[in-house]
Amino acid sequence: MMSRTIARKSFLILAIALCVEALVCTQIPLLNYLGFEFSFLNALVAGFLCGLFAISQWKNLKPSTDHEYWNYVQSTLGASLVAILVPLLVISTNAAFVKNCSFTLGFRLYILYVVPSVVFCVSLATVSSVAAHKYKRFLFTFLCLCILGHILYVTLTRPQIFAFNPIAGYFPGFTYDETLGGEVRLLVYRVSTIAASAVMFTLAVVMLKFFASSFERSQSIKRSLHYVAALVVSFAVCIGLYRMSDELGLSSSAGFITKQLGGVRYTQHFKIIYPQKSVTATRLRRIILLHEYLYDQLSEEWHVSPRRPITVFIYGSAGQKEKLIGAAATDFTKPWLRQVNINLEDLGGALKHELVHVMLAEEGLPFLGIAPNAGLIEGAAVATQRFEYDESLHQLAAQILALGIQPDVAKMFSVSGFFQSYPGVSYVLAGSFCRYLIDRYGVGRFKELYGTGHYRPEYRKDLDSLVADWKSMLRSIPLSQQELAKAAYLFKRQPIYGRECVRVIANLNADTRKLIGQKKYEAALASAEWSLSLTRSVDAVFQKSFALLRLGHYEQSVDFVEHELADTSVRASLLPLRITLGDAYWALDNFKEATRQFSLVLDDSLNTSINEAMAIRLEILSRAASRTEFKPFFLSDLNDSASVAFLEKLKDNPALDPLARYLLGREYAVEGKDNQVVRELRDLAPLESSILEYLRNSRIASAMYDLGDYERAKLYSWRALNHVSNDAQLYQLEDFLLRCTWIQDHLR
Repeated sequence: MMSRTIARKSFLILAIALCVEALVCTQIPLLNYLGFEFSFLNALVAGFLCGLFAISQWKNLKPSTDHEYWNYVQSTLGASLVAILVPLLVISTNAAFVKNCSFTLGFRLYILYVVPSVVFCVSLATVSSVAAHKYKRFLFTFLCLCILGHILYVTLTRPQIFAFNPIAGYFPGFTYDETLGGEVRLLVYRVSTIAASAVMFTLAVVMLKFFASSFERSQSIKRSLHYVAALVVSFAVCIGLYRMSDELGLSSSAGFITKQLGGVRYTQHFKIIYPQKSVTATRLRRIILLHEYLYDQLSEEWHVSPRRPITVFIYGSAGQKEKLIGAAATDFTKPWLRQVNINLEDLGGALKHELVHVMLAEEGLPFLGIAPNAGLIEGAAVATQRFEYDESLHQLAAQILALGIQPDVAKMFSVSGFFQSYPGVSYVLAGSFCRYLIDRYGVGRFKELYGTGHYRPEYRKDLDSLVADWKSMLRSIPLSQQELAKAAYLFKRQPIYGRECVRVIANLNADTRKLIGQKKYEAALASAEWSLSLTRSVDAVFQKSFALLRLGHYEQSVDFVEHELADTSVRASLLPLRITLGDAYWALDNFKEATRQFSLVLDDSLNTSINEAMAIRLEILSRAASRTEFKPFFLSDLNDSASVAFLEKLKDNPALDPLARYLLGREYAVEGKDNQVVRELRDLAPLESSILEYLRNSRIASAMYDLGDYERAKLYSWRALNHVSNDAQLYQLEDFLLRCTWIQDHLR
């Protein structure tokens, strides 16, 4: 009777503890609704608390027979599974106050994360109770920490950022990707977690039978051997699953990734592992030259010379990268392993940034090779690039502060403060501040700071004083209204914890994006509308407007876009939506309004790609002969070959020739057909737009570079210099010229 009373008290304590934890979660963004974050946290908390509850039950019941042992297992597991309903009920009730966009998905995640974790921890607690005479709780806690340490071991020693763990479930890693996949893999893994729990329950009873003097041995030896046989078979299955974990997608070793990518090339300073099926011999040569050029450039700029070779994993697509290492769109580096993971399409824009992290590894903290905080880690890399979004870092930072976006910059250089703001804001401000320190005080002092995180010994000032000096410099930068409009579009966005249903909406928008890529516009429209019915996201607005345009619902598209742009609270984030609006007006033959919309976007100068799109549209609309002829190219769904055939036909018309050939050259550039790029663009009559002339010459230069004609590549880069419209373009061209000269020198 007394045991039952104590058991009820233990259960009540467990239920209250879980209730308190859930109530605390209701006050914390991302944890306040039934979703991944809440389920992940409860897998840890509920698993551990239920394990402690199991130990208290063991002390009370002290089973001495098989029957009593399995009764203990049944009653303890049953009570634990009832207890985890408490957080589920609390967070479900909170849905009356906080939006939960997909209760069904949240419920599935809760079951997949929490239930197997509780079963596993109860089995681990049972083994701990049998193995330890006095320090049962200590042993259980120690084992839990060791098992959770597996996450650190995997993510620190392998290229992957994700980990599957019997207590935590699926740990996606620290990434800016908001989508959350892996549910099928998690299901497979959780089946193995339950199987491992059965192994431990069996191990506990075997230990009792063979080593505990108080346990009944009247059972036949045959039955005991059955337990041992079951244990051996179960262990064999677990080992088999572990050995097949790479193939099942539960882990990803460097050897497995290398095998999947297929291509390996060693250079003077690099081991480059690349997707063999996607990279031709010519392109591989360019990739190698780019790596070695950046290595020399960064070595000279930072006065460093890494002693170990750098391994670069290049993935053929974001999907392949997500499957192998867990991050689709986010490129990242592990300096302690001297490893870079990057998408093939990102090499030109992101490789330099990622290499900075590795090049500075010997200046960072021992073993890890990083600075003490993310502000210095990312700030150093961004500072090296000097420009973001076609603007200088200082110009962007001044715009951010002028808009009233005032994060605590000093906190960005703490352990976790960098991640409390929208990533674009954090990267730009950290990069600008680090650039300021480097330019004013020199690289040597900054490298010392990078390794210690202490400002006063190096700069004779504390961080707050340095930040004040930097802000004073920023306030002296003149800003235009167009720059502020662009900055509002880029930076007035909420961080992940400030948005509703982040994971659900991100997954839903990713599905819509996939449908658009497959040209299933009816389904994409339905998906976008479903996303918007849950919460208003910028991505879903763009997707719906695009689907309407592709479906030919031009008037509906105009009405939708005009309505969205009328909302001043989100207008800044929707500036490129005017492109869709202009296209819809163009389709309706309202050339005047289309021209106005395209001109507004061009005035905002959001980036070079958008500027080109607007400039070419304005060139077309300015010529009566081309307004109708080019409609199919911009407003219908032509595939690559059909687009080329269409433009080849248009260029036979002298009135359309310059624009058609420009677009044809651009198409060939995307396809990597360098000879055709040169053929179409080299003798093209000059265009009125300086933007188009800049890009025409830049594309010829790039094609000549790819063809190995570095002298002509420099010639067309010099011509492009006559048409630059901002400092970022000037910097890029100068860097390109340096790269061409560097290659010429190293090929002699």
